[in-house]
Amino acid sequence: LYNPTSNSIDLSAWDLMQLTNPSTTPSEAPFVVNGLTGTIEPNSFLVFTASELLNNTGDWIGLYNDGGELIDQVSFGNVTDPSYNQNTVDNPPAEESSGRIIDGGPSFQTFASPTRGLSNGTMLNTLYVDDNWTSPDNDGGHTWGFDAFSSIQDAINFASSGSTINVEPGTYDEALVVNKSLALLGSGIDGASLATINYTGCDYTVSIMASNVTVSGFDIANDCGETNIYIGSSLDNVNITDNIIRDGYEGIYTNGSTNTIIQNNEIKINIYGIYLTGNISGSQVTDNNIHDNEEGISANGATFSEFSITNNQVVDNNDGYGVYFGQVQNSSSTLTIANNNISGNSNGGIYMNSVINSTLNIQDNSAISNNGQYGIYLGSAIGSTVTISGNTIQNNTSSGLYLSGTLAQVSNSTVSISGNTISSNGGDGIYADVITNSTFSILNNTQISGNGGNGVYICADGYCADGST
Repeated sequence: LYNPTSNSIDLSAWDLMQLTNPSTTPSEAPFVVNGLTGTIEPNSFLVFTASELLNNTGDWIGLYNDGGELIDQVSFGNVTDPSYNQNTVDNPPAEESSGRIIDGGPSFQTFASPTRGLSNGTMLNTLYVDDNWTSPDNDGGHTWGFDAFSSIQDAINFASSGSTINVEPGTYDEALVVNKSLALLGSGIDGASLATINYTGCDYTVSIMASNVTVSGFDIANDCGETNIYIGSSLDNVNITDNIIRDGYEGIYTNGSTNTIIQNNEIKINIYGIYLTGNISGSQVTDNNIHDNEEGISANGATFSEFSITNNQVVDNNDGYGVYFGQVQNSSSTLTIANNNISGNSNGGIYMNSVINSTLNIQDNSAISNNGQYGIYLGSAIGSTVTISGNTIQNNTSSGLYLSGTLAQVSNSTVSISGNTISSNGGDGIYADVITNSTFSILNNTQISGNGGNGVYICADGYCADGST
C-alpha cells in the first residue's frame, strides 16, 4: 500500500478484500485475514502478505478504511457485477506486478519488474539471501519475499534479468537453475564462514542455462557425486570465479559456452576438475588451483577459434592427465597452454591426441614435471603449427616430449622446439617418430640432459637419428 498524503495513517481496522466466485456470483471476502495493522507514513509504502490467493480467472481487490468506506479498488477483469470492474488491469504474469502510475496516480499499469515496497517502475536489481532468515520479522532489514530470501533459488526465480544476488554464509542444500542473466555472489572463500551450496540429491548443484551469468565466492559441492557446475550449450559470457568447487563428478562441465572465464577457483576432489565439450571459442581457464581430482582438465569434442589455459596450478591429479585434449581440429583453431605448473599427475602432464589444421602453443610453463608417463604427449600433428618453447620438462616417468601415437605422424606441419629445459626424464628427452613433409626444428637454446633414454630420437622421411645432446 502507498500513502500519497502528507499525514500518517493508522491502518487499524482497515481491510483489504477480494472476491469469491467473481465470474458467477461475486462475494467479498478478506484478502488479508484479520485486517490490516500498522501505520503508513506520508509518501511511503507498507507491505502486506496476502492470506488468500488471487486464484480465480478474474478477481478484484478493494481497500476499506476503518469506517467501511471503499478507498481504492482494482479489477483484473471477468467480474460479473460491473460495479467491480473499475480500474481494470490485465492479470500480471508471474514475477510481474500491477500498481498505479505514478505512485498514487490516476491509472493502473503492469510492471515487468516487481515493485512491491518500491516506487512503481523502480528496477529491483539487488537481492539478498541468508539461510537464517525465516519471515518478515527476520529478514535482515530488507523486505521478506521481495529482496530478502532464505533460498537462493527463490531469489533467482524472483529476480529480474541483470540483478545481483548476494548470499550470506550458510549451507544451502539446493539444486540451482540459473535461467536468466545475473550475478550470483557468495560471501567469498578466504574467511572461515562460507556460503556453501551442497546439494545432497542426485542432480547438478548449479545449472547455468543463460548467457551473461557470474557465479563467484561460493563453496560448491555435491554429496551425490554429480556435476557441481554445468554450463549449458550455446551460451556466452559466463564467469566462474573465486570459488571452491569440490566433491563432484565434474567440478565444472561446460557444454559449448563461448567467452567463458574460469578464474581463481580451487577445484579439487572431483572426477574431472574441468570438462570441456562443444564450442568454447574465446574461453579462458586461468589462475586456478586444480588438484587432487582424478583428471585435471579434459576436453573431448571441444571446438574453438581460440582457447587458452594459463597461470594455473594443475597438480597431483591422481588417475588421469593434468591436461587432456582428444583432438584439436579446425582451420582457425589456436590453443595456448602457457605459464602453468602441470606436475605430479598420474597419467601424464599434457596429452594431445591430435592437432589437425590448427595452431598449438605450449609455452613458458614453469614445470611440467614429476608426471606419470610423459611430460608432453602429442599423438600427431597434421597441417599444423606447433610451438613448444620456454618450458621446464623434467622428472617425468617416461619421455619428456613424445610425438608419436595412433596416427603416428607429423606431416605437413611446422614444429619448433626452443628454449626448453628437458632433463631427468625416465625415457627419451625428445622422441619424434614418422615426420614427413614437415619443418621440425630443435634450436640450440634447448637444454637436454640426464634423461634415461636418448636425449633426442627423431625419424623423418624414413631416416632416424638419435643422440645424447
